[in-house]
Amino acid sequence: MAGPAADGKIAMLFGGQGTHWEGMAQELLGSSPVFAQQMSDCAQALEPYLDWSLLDVLRGAPDAPPLQRVDVVQPVLFAVMVSLAALWRSYGVHPDAVAGHSQGEIAAAYVAGALSLDDAARVTALRSQALAALAGQGAMASVGLPVEKLEPRLATWGDRLVIAAVNGARSAVVSGEPEAVDALVEELSHEDVPARRLMVDWASHSPQVEAIQGRLLELLAPIRARTGDVPFYSTVTGERIDGTELDADYWYRNLRQVVRFRDATQALVRAGHTVFIEACPHPAVAVGVQETLDEMGDLDSLVVGSLRRGEGGLRRFLMSVAELFVGGVAVEWSGVFGSVGRGVAGGCGVELPTYAFERERFWLDVEGAPRGSGVSGQWGGQLSEAVDTVRGGMLRDCLAGLDPAAQAETVLDLVLTHAAAVLGHGTADAVVPERAFRDLGFDSLTAVELRNRLNTATGLRFPRTLVFDHPRPVALAAHIHEQLSGGSPTTGTALALRAPAPRVDVDEPIAIVGMACRFPGGVESAEDFWELIASGRDAVGEFPVDRGWDVEAFYDPEPGRAGTSYTRCGGFLQGAAEFDAGFFGISPREALAMDPQQRLMLEVSWEALERAGIDPATLHGSTTGVFAGVSQQDYAELLRRGTQDHEGYALTGVSNSVVSGRLSYTFG
Repeated sequence: MAGPAADGKIAMLFGGQGTHWEGMAQELLGSSPVFAQQMSDCAQALEPYLDWSLLDVLRGAPDAPPLQRVDVVQPVLFAVMVSLAALWRSYGVHPDAVAGHSQGEIAAAYVAGALSLDDAARVTALRSQALAALAGQGAMASVGLPVEKLEPRLATWGDRLVIAAVNGARSAVVSGEPEAVDALVEELSHEDVPARRLMVDWASHSPQVEAIQGRLLELLAPIRARTGDVPFYSTVTGERIDGTELDADYWYRNLRQVVRFRDATQALVRAGHTVFIEACPHPAVAVGVQETLDEMGDLDSLVVGSLRRGEGGLRRFLMSVAELFVGGVAVEWSGVFGSVGRGVAGGCGVELPTYAFERERFWLDVEGAPRGSGVSGQWGGQLSEAVDTVRGGMLRDCLAGLDPAAQAETVLDLVLTHAAAVLGHGTADAVVPERAFRDLGFDSLTAVELRNRLNTATGLRFPRTLVFDHPRPVALAAHIHEQLSGGSPTTGTALALRAPAPRVDVDEPIAIVGMACRFPGGVESAEDFWELIASGRDAVGEFPVDRGWDVEAFYDPEPGRAGTSYTRCGGFLQGAAEFDAGFFGISPREALAMDPQQRLMLEVSWEALERAGIDPATLHGSTTGVFAGVSQQDYAELLRRGTQDHEGYALTGVSNSVVSGRLSYTFG
């Protein structure tokens, strides 16, 4: 089978800490003899250095130590990663090179043959035990910024906050004192820059590591590195090294210096590697790899994971194998399908349906398989993931025989099918075409996976930001249809890009079809407002108690005193402190930083659309305008003479365009 990655070399990647999760290897221990055997070998190699059982931790035994401990999680991750590498090899997938991120280099060194299993076990166990001395003193965070823009922002922190890793063109990790890390994350979040603190309480790749240098060199002195059988690309140096350099000093530098993962990826690409397999319990470096590939203009490469958080069994692994197979990599399927699995490029020997796009995915089962085929009833259905993508490869031929409306629906079906597969749904019917991808459950990782699937299915080459540029399945399908047809999608279908409506002369210049409002006195609708006017009741009330104000301390009968009020009454909106951030796709942190007026504008605008019977999703791409009548505010003056208490208003500015932009972004 030919594919974009058929002629390239395979690089196997091993991530650092953060890819772990409770129960990550339990299913494979019971379903894969190859995985279980390698895990047993690792347990035996680690035993001299540990006072706990590797297999007890993996199985969640009551007396096992917690996985969160650094001296526990790192040896466990090492064992899981090298066992996944063994499982890949059992399907005929052998790496032409390896690379690892931080502690992942230990697994890479063993798989490359540069370290024996005993030496690799020594490094991962004793290194993590030495690192435990730093626990509680540091923190780390991932940041979605190019390192060139991130580094200058850290200058004011000195050694308290440093670059720990450069993963891709727009992704890095910082490390340092907890207060400094938290302050940076808060600062970046206010600017809508992706930033989150990692689940570690030590500061790897920072000056704090220097405190354990002597101890590490002593503990790891017996290591005897050698030239590996598989090329080893170092994320300490950023280039290929022989393997004999992996002595005690190297493993100290691996912990202290910046992780140059982006440089190592670039070196792998330049050496002809087009297939990247992440042998981890959850993908962590895949996004950085994809960023680097896009940066280098290499859109024909394939990036594949192994397992995923919450999906640690053979089913998920075989989906990854099938993805690799569809990309053109030879796979040995005999372990799943028996002798029928042998063929061209490890061909599956399964006849594909003649119709390229079926809403329900094509599943195999033992009852439907021919006698003697060797198709496993338990795992035979997993090849359907490959079948889906192969069917998608016939897309252009399929569209050529359809009218434009049918083409549009076919492309939409393709997008929905692959989106459902990425999310783990049984059918495409589980994906609502008009819902935003973020609301469907997509994140940066699954967005890239969907992009990769659509690249293979359509023969097109889309950017990594495809899903974010076209944030709903219906919009994404419209874009793909346009690319395939060489023009605009057909109007009158669910995929039609909404063109400006023709101007029509009407008697009424403005027609009000929906209305919503919020006023003091408990007014939450137009009906409430009319009742207030008709009754003539007073809308002034006491100070609210849901704003975090100390109402009693705030009151002072003497007028003119700063920070106080000499009245106990005013016109206040009820429920202004209540806001469903998740409904609008806004993080709780961002919601707190927003001007309350913006939150109210979102609620009122949504209600007005509901009252008009308009689905907000249908406005995407239309010429609907947004006008927000907001009075001028004195935020500029507040910011000039204010303190950190006012920093949240930095998001609002002084222009009505900010509020209009907030509405456009949320509803569009």
